[in-house]
Amino acid sequence: MADQPPGSRRRRWAAFAFLLLGLLIVVMDQTITAVVLPDIVVDLGADVSAAALTVTVFTVTAAATFILMGRLADAVGRRRMAVLALLGFAAGSLVTGMADSLGVLLAGRALQGLVLGAFAPATVGLLNALFPGGQDRVVAFSLWATASGSGVAIGPLVGGALAQALSWRAPFFLNIPLALIAAGGLLALMPETRVRTGTVRVDVPGTLLLMLGMGGVVFGLQEGPSQGWWMTDTGLSPVGILLPVGIAALVGFVLVERHRSGTGAPVLVDARLMQVTTFREGVLASAGMSMALYGVVLIVPIFTQFILGADPMESGLILMTLGVGMVTGGIGAAAVIRRVGHRRAAVVGLAAQPILLLALLPLIQMPESPWLLTPVLLLYGISYGLTFSALTNVMFGDVPGDLTSLSGGVASTVRLGAGALASALMIGIVTGMSAGGVSADLAGYPELTAQQRGAVEQMAHFSTGPGMDSTGTRNQVLAHLAADVRYGPLVTQIRGSFVTATRTAFLVAAVMALAGLLVALRLPDPRRQTATGAT
Repeated sequence: MADQPPGSRRRRWAAFAFLLLGLLIVVMDQTITAVVLPDIVVDLGADVSAAALTVTVFTVTAAATFILMGRLADAVGRRRMAVLALLGFAAGSLVTGMADSLGVLLAGRALQGLVLGAFAPATVGLLNALFPGGQDRVVAFSLWATASGSGVAIGPLVGGALAQALSWRAPFFLNIPLALIAAGGLLALMPETRVRTGTVRVDVPGTLLLMLGMGGVVFGLQEGPSQGWWMTDTGLSPVGILLPVGIAALVGFVLVERHRSGTGAPVLVDARLMQVTTFREGVLASAGMSMALYGVVLIVPIFTQFILGADPMESGLILMTLGVGMVTGGIGAAAVIRRVGHRRAAVVGLAAQPILLLALLPLIQMPESPWLLTPVLLLYGISYGLTFSALTNVMFGDVPGDLTSLSGGVASTVRLGAGALASALMIGIVTGMSAGGVSADLAGYPELTAQQRGAVEQMAHFSTGPGMDSTGTRNQVLAHLAADVRYGPLVTQIRGSFVTATRTAFLVAAVMALAGLLVALRLPDPRRQTATGAT
């Protein structure tokens, strides 16, 4: 069954507005989690590496199911899939907000990630059906990129304000009514589209292997520096099991997909899709810059709150500047693309990103104000918003109509999978390099109270120490210790190790963005957009 006529222009844009609301909710949720992560650490009694799994579980689950859900959306209806996904996202937000343990929290985040895997590819198919070409398409994709940036901008502000005024749980509860509104709007205004009917053939083995492989590798990279890559004091490290299993599963995924393709069985990735040059190169370029972005979004709140002593609201406002930049870059993208074309816009935006990430390095120091990060984060966001909009047009411009939702799934899988790997690597770098020999150092200060010892342990290991009931209490205790000539060097040493670790993480992010630039240099302009005069 071919795509249905999208209806009047006014109705199309009204339906598009609810589609953007759904996208905004999902993107907001990712940045909200990053900002409230320190509060989750304190409330649930976890260390930051374990609590950061709320981010990686979400992204890994979403990435591993994007392609499967894209195929299902093409078959059963993109609007139906988007609406069901929004209802599921509301349910996952309820579980997350009510979690009283790390296990329940991770279950809620996994459900939210699964729902994101269903929603995102369906939106790409709906977007292509609503705006098949012309200037409206360029504007729509630019607004789509702007909505992503708006989520990054609004999420930290909303998350920080609600966490400080109420609880870290409040932002997740806010998702519920917003998701229901978006679902109702899509039901009322969005036409149903699908590309085929009949029995839905899906690649279950490939999906399971991909999920196992990504989960094992991501967990290994994140936990290896803190838990040990192979052995611990008590025996075999779980990383020594999960990382090899993850790598073996990814190898198995490639082999199984080749075999299934040869026998005519359904596979996750249609070979025709990877023959579209603009799609293939665009996805790889976006993966590089996504790896850098995910690392920045995760590390900035941890650095500003745990080390510089910012509260959730301050941390949210600082990270919000990144989102404001993304909105600005997305809004201006259409004009830039009209003047220089998709490829040049993408290359210019990507070229700026590693430079700006390197510019953050001298600003990562003690006792500088966290607000010094904001100008660079703003410029970084502008470059990202411009690049994302240009690459989105490039990636999907030449994709055949019957593969649009699938292409959205593949692109999102690569981006989120790359982001999950980068997040895990960044957390591994920061936790592995910063803790050092704190336990041995503390042994030389037996006179420290339990609260003082807990404050130092929490700062060094990003965990809840004895006597610590809030990040505010920890920061007050640390301030007194730092001012004491006896303990000032200890606090300074630990903070200095974290500064070095954070700089290393941002340096790695710059290398990732540079890799995306090198791929983008091979990009042609999409033929479909050139034909419609969009460039």
